[in-house]
Amino acid sequence: MWNAANLFTGWVDVPLTNKGIEEAITGGKEISSLPIDEVHVSTLIRAQMTAMLALAQHDSGKTPIFQYSGGTDSMSENESRMVEWAQSSDSGENTLPVYVSWQLNERMYGDLQGLDKQETRDKYGDEQVHIWRRSYDVPPPNGESLELTAARTIPYLQSEIISSLEEGKNVFVAAHGNSLRSKLFSIEELSSKLLGVYPSLKEVFMRFGSLQVRNKATIGGNLGTASPIGVMAPILLALDAVLILRRGDVKRRLSISEFFISYKETALEASEYIERVLIPRKTDCEELRVYKISKRLDDDISTCSLAIWLRIEDELISDVRIAFGGLSEIPKRAATCEDCLRGGNLDEHQFMRAMVAVEDDFTPISDFRASSSYRLSVSKNLLWRSYLDINGDGLRKLRITEID
Repeated sequence: MWNAANLFTGWVDVPLTNKGIEEAITGGKEISSLPIDEVHVSTLIRAQMTAMLALAQHDSGKTPIFQYSGGTDSMSENESRMVEWAQSSDSGENTLPVYVSWQLNERMYGDLQGLDKQETRDKYGDEQVHIWRRSYDVPPPNGESLELTAARTIPYLQSEIISSLEEGKNVFVAAHGNSLRSKLFSIEELSSKLLGVYPSLKEVFMRFGSLQVRNKATIGGNLGTASPIGVMAPILLALDAVLILRRGDVKRRLSISEFFISYKETALEASEYIERVLIPRKTDCEELRVYKISKRLDDDISTCSLAIWLRIEDELISDVRIAFGGLSEIPKRAATCEDCLRGGNLDEHQFMRAMVAVEDDFTPISDFRASSSYRLSVSKNLLWRSYLDINGDGLRKLRITEID
């Protein structure tokens, strides 16, 4: 409610506005069919209201039960009894644990809490207030910087949330703008998480710019440049990722296959940015292979890159997505190549057909990095390499075969 009144809120425990209630219900309906195994919320009522309103829309019908962490030494006898009675040992199919933690609380704004934002700007100046609100390491008076916020949120993320994700659980977190923002991954951090799911990404991530770049860059920034030779775009195209685009309070979902329009042009509208990238969870029957070819092994942009995802069931390719970078003015899927593989056997003949079909999907350009004919030849060879790797025969010598 204080946000609606244009007041600094922070740790002040105010409830949701009517608009916040509507948004929580709408969001709950959006995720009503998604599996949820556990919930994490802050101690603040607005986060807990958001979670409960959203979960009330869920198809599972499970009953959320709050689980409080931390000791009761500083509590009165009655308070500690209330916490004890609030716990439940029932971990059955009809209950959903909701873990409450202060580490997920909003950034604490200190002396600014309760002050009118415009009056504060008039008193201290726009620049100073902007520094207090947006700087990573400069806190407001007696408050927290984003750096200090991250010092409590990230350990909780690693010990409680990441550990649950690694166990295969589906986790729902209802927290706050700054507490969530402090946990944003850099590409270097993201790579370590994804490698456990897609080990084939290891080599290409180690060649994703330099270590300094990987520690500073973000996935959204990499995609937003719309570079036709970027490595991340083909990977996300092959994984069929979905982008959450945002402008102010307005959000929309867009398949990454619809994001790139033409050279250096994307579907982003004015003042819109990439808020999230959603990647479908991997199943046992999926394979992903990613390759990058560049003039130098390290710290260089790609001449050509390939990402290929396959679902293999009973030795048949039931589905496939193939994406190239460096072959056209935008990162792009190879529809004709995919048609050659989809529904066929996982064998040499199918992949040789797909290699020939590259010429139907792309007419590569020539530039100072490589000629058109070189790019075409490399792209075909990468497809053949993926076949050998998937079959555990990656050391076999490449065979170039003429196909009628």
